[in-house]
Amino acid sequence: MTVAALKTWPRDVVLVASMALAELRHRRSLLVVSVLTVGFLVLYGWGVFEILPSVTDRVGANIREEDTKRGVGFILLGIAVFATFSLASVLAVFTTMSTVKGEAELGLLQSMLVRPIARSAVVTGRVVAATFAGFVYCAVVISGASLLTSAAGGTPPGNLPAVILALTAALAVVAGFGVLLSTVFGTAATGMATTMLISIGFFSSLVRQIGESTDSPTVAARADLVSHVLGFNVLYEGALGSLTAGVAGLAGLVIQLGPFGTQREFGSDLVLLTVAELVLLVSAATWRLRRLDL
Repeated sequence: MTVAALKTWPRDVVLVASMALAELRHRRSLLVVSVLTVGFLVLYGWGVFEILPSVTDRVGANIREEDTKRGVGFILLGIAVFATFSLASVLAVFTTMSTVKGEAELGLLQSMLVRPIARSAVVTGRVVAATFAGFVYCAVVISGASLLTSAAGGTPPGNLPAVILALTAALAVVAGFGVLLSTVFGTAATGMATTMLISIGFFSSLVRQIGESTDSPTVAARADLVSHVLGFNVLYEGALGSLTAGVAGLAGLVIQLGPFGTQREFGSDLVLLTVAELVLLVSAATWRLRRLDL
């Protein structure tokens, strides 16, 4: 890349990202997502206001009401985190699945590269667009779920910004996989492949839990390795861990959501994992794009 190209690279990334977001708006994807999200929050609000006020009557009087509401409230928030990640992943998939081969088939990518725009800027711009959309989405939905849980008598997340950032990082990795796969497959196949990778991530988390509960360290270690290779799954679990981070009296509370995942600490190791994975995915996608005959 020349010095002149390096100077214009940030501007090109912003241009590609803005075009990707405009495409979402043009296809009314944002409208559909907004309507479905409002439906989810209404359903979630109805659930927490039905469950939390009467939860002590359901579990018995031998447990303190405050502890019971805290525990159940955090489990409900964990389910909200899972639902938010799932819905936002769909948004990330739709933002990236047509990045290369899908747009090349329509003749749009060729006209963009003629400008010229660096191929790395095309790849990075799509990832930035998906990450930005995911950040806004997660901030709105998780904040809304937190307010509803607090209003119903539950405890708000221990570290709400960390929950949002961990989910955003997970979505950035999902977008990286989507862009890379789009250099190999067409639009529909890329969408299916990325969605199946997300399912494999949740499955690996479940296998790890089974390995730990059955005292099978080899199974647990191999499943954990798969989770780290995929990246987004451990970041999602980091978001679950941030729910109870720093909340007094809950040191022993561990959020276990079965196949939806279990919590882990969101620290510098997961931040470094995100950066390394994004660099690898974007570099691989750029390399593939340069080798394509467009």
